[in-house]
Amino acid sequence: MEILCHVRSISSEAVISGPRPPTIRFLKPGLVKQYAPFIRREVAEFCKKYPRLNREHILFEAVRLALDAENKFGPELGYDFSTLLRHYLKGLHRFAEKEDAFSNIPISAILSDADRAAEQLREEQEAAEAKTPEGDFLPGANGARVTFDFQSMEPNSAEKRKRTVIRAQLASVDPDHVRQVWDAGARYRERLMCAGNQLGKTLAGGMEAGMHATGRYPDWFEGRRFDKPTVGWACSVSGEVARDTVQRILLGRSGSVGTGTIPKDAIIETVTARGIADLVGTIKVRHESGGVSRIGLKSYLAGREAFQGETLDWAWADEEPPSDVFTELLTRLNVGSGPLWLTQTPLLGVLGSRAPVLA
Repeated sequence: MEILCHVRSISSEAVISGPRPPTIRFLKPGLVKQYAPFIRREVAEFCKKYPRLNREHILFEAVRLALDAENKFGPELGYDFSTLLRHYLKGLHRFAEKEDAFSNIPISAILSDADRAAEQLREEQEAAEAKTPEGDFLPGANGARVTFDFQSMEPNSAEKRKRTVIRAQLASVDPDHVRQVWDAGARYRERLMCAGNQLGKTLAGGMEAGMHATGRYPDWFEGRRFDKPTVGWACSVSGEVARDTVQRILLGRSGSVGTGTIPKDAIIETVTARGIADLVGTIKVRHESGGVSRIGLKSYLAGREAFQGETLDWAWADEEPPSDVFTELLTRLNVGSGPLWLTQTPLLGVLGSRAPVLA
């Protein structure tokens, strides 16, 4: 009797044929073909533990699992194919349980103590390989800490891996660059501070908001100044994000009001917003001229309609606003040609609604 069974994937194909004992041939190049020796060794070790099972059946099942792993694998997963393949080949144990279902003795019961110890050791080694090793960060900066873990297979090898781990601490935003952005407010209505995460963008934006609300400017400040109380908006992606970013920068953390960019003695009142715990909707600030400034915290999720009606002296958008919200903010500033500054990481690209700013 002739048996022909095909198992296909995007880049590999396995064929089992008879009547002779089934053999496996990898007809197309791909990860399964590259890891064929590794798969055979895994099957050989597995069969030593379960000698009652048919070796060719186990080999066929291993190839099927490997093809499934290849279809699910992608470089964006952050690890090499061998890690995913080992995980999928653990499915051989489930296959073995099914093959031995006719017996009242479970497969796990026939493992020797040495086999169990070896299996546990192997799982611990795989977990250790998947974990990025500890180490020191390169000195010389005070910004965010980043770890790069590069892993690749040695040429012509399915088991030997090359691994390079680099730890670096990024430089924070240069104070001179922040000052240039502030000073540019005297000449430009719209400004953009675009940089990576945790580098000080929001702090720089919040410092300017605090200066405009209080009227307390350093002697060296050459940007736009207000000699009267102001009405401004501090905007963010959502209410929760506004609470955790712009509100924290302006006021300080919950329970520590007055530790942000607005001095405690200048905070007259905070009005709680509705619907989100600890979110402030309006901040009333004492201006140096003797009047009262107001800062409203706004969320892009509220939609363009929530940004209508008000006349503003300034506006600060932390992270990228939708195009319609961006346009509405400019409209709110038309009367006095007030400044609009954006602080953002370019997660959605550097153009879009901000193209006029960059131009």
